[in-house]
Amino acid sequence: LMKSYFHALNIKPIYISPANHGSNRTERYIRTLTDIIIKNLEGTADDWPIYVVPACAAMNSQVSLVTNFSPYEIMYLRTPPDNLGFEFDPDRTGIKVDVRNYMNVMKKRVDVVSKLVRDRKRVEAETQYIREMRRHPNDKPFRVGDLVFLDYGGGSKLQAPSRKLKRNWIGPLKIHQILDDTHYIVTDWNERLLSPKIHLNRLKKCTLNLQEINTKGKLEVANNVRDLFSKWESVHNVIKEKEVSI
Repeated sequence: LMKSYFHALNIKPIYISPANHGSNRTERYIRTLTDIIIKNLEGTADDWPIYVVPACAAMNSQVSLVTNFSPYEIMYLRTPPDNLGFEFDPDRTGIKVDVRNYMNVMKKRVDVVSKLVRDRKRVEAETQYIREMRRHPNDKPFRVGDLVFLDYGGGSKLQAPSRKLKRNWIGPLKIHQILDDTHYIVTDWNERLLSPKIHLNRLKKCTLNLQEINTKGKLEVANNVRDLFSKWESVHNVIKEKEVSI
């Protein structure tokens, strides 16, 4: 009976193991939401409730790489509203509240939402880039100059008492020297060593969003110092040419 019912409504059921929270799609969604929130927290993370609503807005307005639609579009069959663009005249008459203070508060909230939306788009772009990199598993994990994140909870700015509000990855850092196939020397941007040697399992690749689209329609990214210097040099040359023309 259920097979006929599913077939009539074009439903494809997906079964998961009972009492296994990891196989539940909702739990995975909550984990992503938590990851977005903790990236904006520092110290004891007392202000985490401020980021809940903006983080939900960022996730609901982000277009999925699988469906090519945002959750908002799937739910309401229309594009999500632009929460970052609004016009309001604080000098208009007939309002009995302190409009300027209200607008200052609203602008701060818009800044928070805007930052989370940009970060969410960057994460989606990095995820797509990592998927492409996994198509070449025979490549060496890291090279000298590559940008990486380090699993080092003690060095994180976030030291919250809750286990859910935990951020162990710090960076971006860079590979300074390769000792062997599994051990590396990692430094920060001031060439300071974080440890005599670091194992491969404590590192993961870092991909920086360069905020540009190349001629092939793909997002420009950088995962090593060479790409950053090359990008900086090209931007510097463009600025220099403009100054000469002026």
